[in-house]
Amino acid sequence: MKFINIKLFIPYLFLLGINSFYLFFQIDSTSVDNDAKEIYKLVIEKKFCDIGFDTTDNGIESHQTQVVICDSTILTTGYSDDFYYTQSKTDLLTEFIRKCKYKKINYKRDFAIDYFNKNLAKIPLTKDDFSLTLNVNMLNYNNFIKLITNEINQIDWRNFYDKFPLSVGFIQVSQIGFSKKKDMAMLYADHWCNSKWGSGFWFILKKKYNKWKIIKSYMLWIS
Repeated sequence: MKFINIKLFIPYLFLLGINSFYLFFQIDSTSVDNDAKEIYKLVIEKKFCDIGFDTTDNGIESHQTQVVICDSTILTTGYSDDFYYTQSKTDLLTEFIRKCKYKKINYKRDFAIDYFNKNLAKIPLTKDDFSLTLNVNMLNYNNFIKLITNEINQIDWRNFYDKFPLSVGFIQVSQIGFSKKKDMAMLYADHWCNSKWGSGFWFILKKKYNKWKIIKSYMLWIS
């Protein structure tokens, strides 16, 4: 009687697992709903809107009146587009799992899977996707880079704050991954306010008594 060598099937089983991970949720590119608006407001205002500075006031903290948000979502864990688009889905998943394990996040949770799948692609964002206390300005990422780069190709934020005075800075957000019950959520957001001050986080949120609350934040980078 011949026995099948199970080792021969390991690569196929791995690929089956990868594809199952992708297909667990279908990528949802619909417009931002009320839950997402509430989450974006909570994360942006609670985490970022109390640490920006008005550089025209010599670095002295002043009352902020507006926020500048990227006009499209950011991909997975905040990688630059050039790096991201050179990676296969398998490589991206491997990196996502590695970061989750390092931060002790259960990457098998349904909200984490939904987050990963949604952020394989960008979606456009508009002012209508946000309901903030501060005035919202939308800015393309490439235009943002041009705005903070001077004529000798050095980083200089003065043009940015001339255009957006008393601004919190520049914020990017990912699409939000939700659990099946829509009571847990995960997203990435980062914030830049000058050449020496920026940070990016994963946020885990829970909905209880019909209200979202940040239960954990994980810093992925800081400058």
